[in-house]
This record gives sequence, C-alpha cells and structure tokens, in this order.
Amino acid sequence: MKLKFFATIFISLLLFNCTDNEQSTIETSNKIKSINGKHYLVALNAKGKIIKGELESSFLEKFNAKEQLEEEIQYNFDGKISTRKSILYSEDQIIKIYDADNELIEKLIITKDHMDNITDTKFIRENDKTSHMYSIFEYDDKGNILVKQSGLKENASNLSKTIFEYDSIGNNVLQKKYNFFDGLENILKNDYDNNGNRTSYKIFRLPIDKAVDFTLNSKAKEEDLVISYSGYTKYDTIGNIVSSINYSHIANQEKITDKNSFKYEYDKKGNWIKKIVFEFDSPKKIIERSIEYQ
Repeated sequence: MKLKFFATIFISLLLFNCTDNEQSTIETSNKIKSINGKHYLVALNAKGKIIKGELESSFLEKFNAKEQLEEEIQYNFDGKISTRKSILYSEDQIIKIYDADNELIEKLIITKDHMDNITDTKFIRENDKTSHMYSIFEYDDKGNILVKQSGLKENASNLSKTIFEYDSIGNNVLQKKYNFFDGLENILKNDYDNNGNRTSYKIFRLPIDKAVDFTLNSKAKEEDLVISYSGYTKYDTIGNIVSSINYSHIANQEKITDKNSFKYEYDKKGNWIKKIVFEFDSPKKIIERSIEYQ
C-alpha cells in the first residue's frame, strides 16, 4: 500500500489521537454519506454475556460526494461537543480543529502537487504562533514518499529527516530517521501480508554513545542497533484488525505494553457496525456505528 495514503491518515491520527482503529474514516468504498458512532463501556448481564454499559462518548462523521471526510464531531458522554474537525478541499487542503466553545485551536494546511502528492504540511497551534511545525515531502515516480523533512517554522534550516525504502510492490519496509544534526536516531522495519497490511514492525535505536558517530550518508549495521519496540497485528479477510500486541525492549527484557483484540458485526455492504474491544483478553468497550449511504 502506498505510503502517501498512510501519510494522510497519519496526519489525521496526530490531530485526533484516534487509536486502535476504533472509528475508521477511510472505508468509504460504498458511497458513505455519514457515520454516527457511540462508544460504550462493557457490562455483563446475569448470564455473563457482554452487553453495553454506560455511554462513554460519541462521534459524527460527514463525507462529501467524492467520499472525502468533510467534518468530524466528537461528543462527550452528556452529548456536548468536545472537539470538531472541519476539512476544506481546495488547492490547499485545510483541516481546522475547534474546541467545545467553537474556538479554533489547531490548523493543518496540506499542499499537494498536480499528482495529488502531499508536498508540504504546516501545523499551527492558535495559542502559540511562534512554533509552527511543518513538513516537506519528496516522492519517487511511483508516488511513494522518499524523504520527509520536519522542523519548526522559525528554524527552517534545522530539519529532522526520515528516509523511506520500499519493496518491489510498494510496501514501506524501512524508515531511517535522522535528527537536526544528521545523526541517526532510529530505524523502523515493517513486514506485510499479501494484501498490503502491516503484520509486524520493529524499531531499532543506536546506543547513545554511538548515535553521534553516524551521519546522513553513513550505513549503520544492524548489530550496532538496539531494539526498543516491536509489535504484531492480525487481520480478518476484509482487512480489519482482529488482534494486535506491542512490546517494549528495555535492558534486553521484553515486556508487553498493550494487547488488543476485536470482534465485529457487519452490515450488508461489508462495513462494520459493531465492534467489541478487548484489552489483555478482557472486554473493555463496545463501539456501534450507524452508516448512512449516498
């Protein structure tokens, strides 16, 4: 799967901290007009069956005729708005984030080229005009991101850099991240299944005493790196995540940081309308979605 697609989703995740794929806004293959969703805590009935407990939060997503997300509203348990995201599609794609009082708090400006590739992004916090974050992207002729540079607006000459590598079918198998001083910070390695779903990852870091010795053009050997995080993900036949587990590796000790699994119910068009979320094999949350089609 092309990384330019992941880049757009990743930006959205940064802004809204949506984890565990709890509410997907990308499965619009059946002309979805809107999605109403509710998050419930889990309860058990007298027979020990999993049922809905207290309402935790809810959300509303609206799509335009081109199946692009135009608005996303997050609600608290009492029905009051917590945040609202508005997306304007023009020459520049503009994502605006509003708080519960409808005050603009964050803004993301995405610039694209004629091939619809993201060329740069600017992330602005309205209460801090001095430290805008921005990123610049470079692509190959297949539309894959080759280089991403990021930094503060006022320090445009000091950019961190991430270099991407792909396999023969376009899966992003390797990322190397360098700091402002061209020192190698970490390496991310990904594995995929035949459907382009990422099934595992490993993050390697250089020991502190060696990190300063590498420059942008140096090739670090794997034996010089120390694994810091890893994870594994399984999918169902239509690409939804059914389980995931993540590990930290500290002082050569492997520790599980989180373990999740998911059970789904689907509508006739193949989109999930109910999901039960398990954490460490214990049911924690039920998510229900009502999907309106165009």
